[in-house]
Amino acid sequence: MKKYQVPQWLAYDSLKIEGKLSRVPTPEDVQLPSEVSIIFEHYSR
Repeated sequence: MKKYQVPQWLAYDSLKIEGKLSRVPTPEDVQLPSEVSIIFEHYSR
């Protein structure tokens, strides 16, 4: 876990080995592998 960069919206305490959601991530915070609209279009059929 030393090389892992914790997202800004997540608070991580390495001594206690616990994490806390400090805020709800926005779509800009989350890196999705593809376009979300294509996924919704596929499953709406």
